[in-house]
Amino acid sequence: MSIKVNVLLLFLFLANSIFAQDVGIFYNHKIPQFDFAASDIKKALNKHGLAVLLKPITDLSESKLSCNIIIALKSNTEVVELLAEIGGRTSNIINLGEQAYALRTTTKDCTNYWAIGGDVSGALYGGLQMAENITFNALNGVYNQDDKPYLKKRGIKFNIALDQKSDSFDSDGDQDKSNIKDVWDMSFWKSYLDDLARYRYNTLSFWTKHPFTCMIKLEEYPDVVINDVTDGYGNLVMKMTIEEKIAFWQEVMTYANDRSIDIFYFTWNIFLSTAEGKYGITHKGTNEKTKEYLRKSVKEFLLTYPHVDGIGVTAGERMRDLSFGEREKWLWDTYVMGILDAKKEQGNREIRFIHRHWNTAVSDIMGHFEAYEDPFEFSFKYARAHMYSSPKITFEDFLLEEMPEGTKCWWNVRNDDIFQLRWGDPEFARDFLLGFDKQKTAGYLMGSDGYTWGRVYSDKDPSIRGKNEISKHWYNFMLWGRLGYNPDLSEDVFKNHLKQHFPEAPTDTLYLAWKTASKIIPQTTRFAWKDWDGNWYPEGCKSGSFINVKGFMVGQTMDGIGIINIADYCDKIINKEDISEITPLDVANKLESYANQSLFLLTCIKHSDNTALNLTINDISAFAHLGNYYSEKIRGATELALFMNTSNITHQNKAVKHLEKALSHWKKYAKCLDAQYIPKVLARTGLFDWNKLIKDVEGDIEMAKNFVKTEIDIKFEGVTDGAVYPVGTNLSVKLSIKSTLPLTIVGLVPNGEFLGLKKNPPYLWESETTPSFQNMNTGIYEIKAHATDIHGVRVEKIITITIK
Repeated sequence: MSIKVNVLLLFLFLANSIFAQDVGIFYNHKIPQFDFAASDIKKALNKHGLAVLLKPITDLSESKLSCNIIIALKSNTEVVELLAEIGGRTSNIINLGEQAYALRTTTKDCTNYWAIGGDVSGALYGGLQMAENITFNALNGVYNQDDKPYLKKRGIKFNIALDQKSDSFDSDGDQDKSNIKDVWDMSFWKSYLDDLARYRYNTLSFWTKHPFTCMIKLEEYPDVVINDVTDGYGNLVMKMTIEEKIAFWQEVMTYANDRSIDIFYFTWNIFLSTAEGKYGITHKGTNEKTKEYLRKSVKEFLLTYPHVDGIGVTAGERMRDLSFGEREKWLWDTYVMGILDAKKEQGNREIRFIHRHWNTAVSDIMGHFEAYEDPFEFSFKYARAHMYSSPKITFEDFLLEEMPEGTKCWWNVRNDDIFQLRWGDPEFARDFLLGFDKQKTAGYLMGSDGYTWGRVYSDKDPSIRGKNEISKHWYNFMLWGRLGYNPDLSEDVFKNHLKQHFPEAPTDTLYLAWKTASKIIPQTTRFAWKDWDGNWYPEGCKSGSFINVKGFMVGQTMDGIGIINIADYCDKIINKEDISEITPLDVANKLESYANQSLFLLTCIKHSDNTALNLTINDISAFAHLGNYYSEKIRGATELALFMNTSNITHQNKAVKHLEKALSHWKKYAKCLDAQYIPKVLARTGLFDWNKLIKDVEGDIEMAKNFVKTEIDIKFEGVTDGAVYPVGTNLSVKLSIKSTLPLTIVGLVPNGEFLGLKKNPPYLWESETTPSFQNMNTGIYEIKAHATDIHGVRVEKIITITIK
């Protein structure tokens, strides 16, 4: 007993001696990444009542302090030799690679904590890990661990509108219009980029139609420049000359570089902002003056911004006057030639070129870009527009087969599912990221097309409104970044973060409630599958308009996840066939289980004075009520489909009862949203007003009571699913559609290219008027047809053809 007491007293003496003196942080003060990591370590130490001295690394050998923290590179042989001299393990340090780090703890003579990086980024991440360890454990831990990135590039897709006249692909939402002023605020970018680094993101991609008019000055085209800043509502919010704008973005990019974050710019084509109609410039693909202007713009853009690391392009969505092959030549003649022009003046400059697989084909792309000498990669919408669907994605399989040996792809991980509510399921994020084909993955870019993740404008609470979205959704952003770096990260790390943010709450209970509620949107989306952002917004049960019970009756489920849709389920029930798939009722039961479990767990968390905790609990409650709503809606749609096929009124009565329950749950959901959110117009799906949508939810009940049969049958003519056609084919596609109700619109979308809408037959797309169907090149082509009736019911049919 006396020995244990003596050991305890010794430990307390050593601990108290550390706490009684200053702690020294030693690093190279000329490296901004080290300065940032040291700042976070200092904050963590101060939080525990410890005083801190920031010292140059050259003073380390002379330190008389009882505790030292060291941030250094593996190439600093003096530091590594000193670590070895006092007993630290150094055998693996020489092998540390890109972004990798080693943490060591030594106790000879004094207590030293070491963060050694394979490169500057690795040392940054090691220092940030040290700061996290100290936050959780003060100076009571012993750390001897090595870590390296699972995915080397972990990034953000940031759709950015620079001005009312220089927007992103769709900047018509209130969030997008309001954030124009914020993207010209340096304080926003500093805090945002700091958080990206903390969460281990190292790529920030800006997506905009045409950045040049707001970001460069061309002497030959003085009248295209946009001076000052006008928000999306037409308000002049800032006076700025083009010179001041250039200086601003140079500062932003330098700051990103100081956080080891690469900058990419992605564009859609051919969009020209205020250059349209000036100097003979138009969006026509055959206009040589436009090509000359774009080429000069790209060159000047790169020369102006030395920290731009990559350019990404889209062969659309305003190039319909060109065939796929002509589009690729246009992109080479403008973007690539502009890059090559810049490299003539900056010979050592390397520009990564990323070509989106969208409105084009691999064969056409490689026919022109195989000669590109710097890194060349693809980009693909990995889970269509719905990352919150399933971790088991197969949409990219055809692309992986077509990509030339040695090329890699950036996965565009689109969140057009969840904008308001705080999401947090580490298991889902981990499984999703592990689903990438690692050997063919260049990296991932997470973000939205229908929402600007800048500052918050939809929240009522003053502690949140106007703050950064990444601060409100810190848990979400942390999960996707940290697990991209290390998917083996223990759930204890996330629980410790919850404990830091919400000390009043039982951590395990909150963790489980949040994780369970966060399964509701993915489960619903797997069932009510609609691929693109304008077709499905699950927080509001909306496309452009409310998706009613008939839409659920005729809807498709996500491919490859084993769920049978309602129509096929009813056929099997009526024909008394065996059902091996997950049924609609199984999905409904699962949603109800997630919802009720979440609500039960929340009863174990007391209301507190922590506003952030209360808002998070309210979001979890909202998820749960939404889950119960979809559960009852799916049941109601299933019973209504059975009634349509059997005329058994019992099914109709059951449908009505389920939809009445759905209404009750929607009202509870609306009450949660009303408590902390303001209705806003969203870019892709219009106004999201949960109270106004109550009338639509009530309309489902009336639709069931006064049911009118809905059936839309789409057949392709002139082209056959699974068929193989020769290279050079000129395709003609005709749709034959039978519908019980009048149709309002019909559309065709080949390889993601929107070919416009037709209101009346014939529903025909011929090669003579559709350049993308002319002289088709090698590849696999997905052709989607869709039709919508007067009740708003939309049906889709997809076929695939091969050209070879």
